[in-house]
Amino acid sequence: MNLQQLLDYVNFLGSKDESGNVYPPERFNLNLPIAIREVYDAFIPFYEKDQKITEIMSTYKVVLGDDLTPHLPVSTRGKAVIPSDFDHHSSLSYPYIASYDSDSNPIIEYRDVDIVTEAQYQARVGSTLLEPTKYDPVATYYNGYIQFSPYNLISVRMVYLKKPEIPYYDYYIDTNLDHVYLAPGATHTLATGEEGSQGQTTGTVTSATVELSIHESTHPLIAYILLAKLGINIKDLPLVQYAEMLKR
Repeated sequence: MNLQQLLDYVNFLGSKDESGNVYPPERFNLNLPIAIREVYDAFIPFYEKDQKITEIMSTYKVVLGDDLTPHLPVSTRGKAVIPSDFDHHSSLSYPYIASYDSDSNPIIEYRDVDIVTEAQYQARVGSTLLEPTKYDPVATYYNGYIQFSPYNLISVRMVYLKKPEIPYYDYYIDTNLDHVYLAPGATHTLATGEEGSQGQTTGTVTSATVELSIHESTHPLIAYILLAKLGINIKDLPLVQYAEMLKR
């Protein structure tokens, strides 16, 4: 669904009066990111454990170190800056040179980086028997960066889930006082008596709409959560069962 379709669906399910305007756009924009975050957080424990949920969350999957993106750089002090859109760790691996082929080209074997607590990190670094190596590296997360050992990894492959984008429903108000949806990138020249979402009364407005990035199969659940925030309980049993499943 695009945002207009989602808003129409929410208003249809929760309509209590003839107008059907359960959710004014301002409240829709306020509650929608919260609802998406609730779905996101509910799915995280099942990511890479349940196939369906893993597929749903794949829209947020980021890989640093594939054919299209560079590896995550590691400083000479073993530090790597956490990407600004990072939300949930999936994996870290180091491109270890296992051997060379007959043409002296390196044969790369990706070695998993063991994610440990700070105490475990210090114990490993200070151990003569368990000291980390390029073949068996370790890392621990700090605020804003990842600390690796050994220091001289140069770069690593990182897979993570990024933060959900914040959607935004943009519109203008026509002379009938109806909110008219503006698709992403759309423009509209305001006629006399019309008003933009930011209070403009003249000129051309350009849409600031940001559509949903979360998987479409979750949109009915998001609608349910939006209605629940208004204290409206719907009787669509399959939808309710879906929501209850996430609470287990």
